[in-house]
Formats: sequence, structure tokens, C-alpha cells
Amino acid sequence: QEVLISYLIIFESGSKANLTNAAGHQLMKQRSKKTNSQSWSTLVEFEEDALNTFNFLQHDHINPFLPVVYNFQVASQIVRSMARTYGQWQNSECRQMAAELRSLDLMGAGRVSLDKLYSLPMSATYVFHESTEYLRLIGALDEGG
Repeated sequence: QEVLISYLIIFESGSKANLTNAAGHQLMKQRSKKTNSQSWSTLVEFEEDALNTFNFLQHDHINPFLPVVYNFQVASQIVRSMARTYGQWQNSECRQMAAELRSLDLMGAGRVSLDKLYSLPMSATYVFHESTEYLRLIGALDEGG
């Protein structure tokens, strides 16, 4: 399971992923586990779901009285399955995030004030850290007054 979670973390990082810093990767995983954020929980849930689905589909070939051991070929199969279904899973996370942002827009105008966005507690489902410069750069900052 740890290998599959590592794969998902690297996959989510995209081209920013450092593929050679194993110690940094392990440290990042440990920090994520400790914070137990919603995004970490959903990542683990996605990995567990993929593994459980694989095990269910293989139940005719697995001895229920022995511990399941996954070789590289099997792990590769599970990773391919995760890669195929990742888009649908991530899309649902995007919809959840959009719903969270809409809940902050009490006027229904499609806008959230920066002070409200930045004042969310760390325990919130989504915490936004994007700088005003970044929001301005991507055209998400309304400075029209």
C-alpha cells in the first residue's frame, strides 16, 4: 500500500515531482499522515479502493488463508488501474472544492473575498494558500472594486 500511495503522490505532483529524493518523499508522506487532512484521507481512500477492487476481481485466484503478497507485475497492474480511474476521482475532488468555495460566497456572485478565503481554519476541508500575485496572474483576482 505504501508503494501505491507513493505513486499517487508523485503522480499528483506531475512535472514538479522530484524522482530522486527518496528521503524528502518519505518526509513529505510522514507530514501528510500527521496532518491527516481531507486530501490525505481521500488519497488513501482512493488507493485502498483500487487495491480492494483488484483483490475482489482476483478473489477466485487468491487463497483467503494466506497473506496476500503483491509482486511487481501485480503492483504495475494496480497502478495502471489507478491511472485510468484517477481523472474521475480527481474530478469529484474538484467538484467538492468548488462547492466549498460556493459556500463561502454568501451573495451568490461567484466571488469570495480574500480575507474570507485566507481566514479558513487549518482544520477546514480545503485550505487555500495561493498568493494574491498568483491569483492575479491566472486571472482569478477581481480588483474592479
